[in-house]
Amino acid sequence: HELRLSLAGHAPVKETIKVSPDETEQVLRFRLRALAGNINVQTTPPGATVTLDGQEKGKTPVALTNLAIGQHELIIGLDGFLPVQRTVTVQDQQTATVQEDLAKAEGKIMCVSVPKGAMITLDGQEVGVTPRTIEQVPVGRRTLRLTLDGYEVWEAAVPVVHGETTKVEVALIRAEQAGLRRAR
Repeated sequence: HELRLSLAGHAPVKETIKVSPDETEQVLRFRLRALAGNINVQTTPPGATVTLDGQEKGKTPVALTNLAIGQHELIIGLDGFLPVQRTVTVQDQQTATVQEDLAKAEGKIMCVSVPKGAMITLDGQEVGVTPRTIEQVPVGRRTLRLTLDGYEVWEAAVPVVHGETTKVEVALIRAEQAGLRRAR
């Protein structure tokens, strides 16, 4: 007799068995193999967090093994870089490879002051004088500081959004004017 076993998510089994007329009982054991595959995830630069179907799985490079066949949602994220979201199809006994070159998440800051010529310091680094557009600024809140002899120091946290230019216009206050206001 031919015996066929099937179970959702498992490889089917087909066996030929012999039944003797003098046997009252025959015990058969079968091990069904789950249908599964793998995903290898690599990024440039490495060290990105990999989330599969909503669960964090580690940092790149990472091998995700013994995954159920079908489609899986993969999210790759690294601070300072744009996140990547992909749908990956896993096939039985196959390894899908995902290789991503991560793109930096950056914007610009356009800095203007009155009077012009103030030294611009961004996150503790001098980057030039006003007026100036600072390119390739990592996203997030950045500390911007303007200094000019004879004027009060101006400092603020400036939001930087990917692909956008944040405009900062500052009217610097003369140092002696600041002292007069405090005295009042």
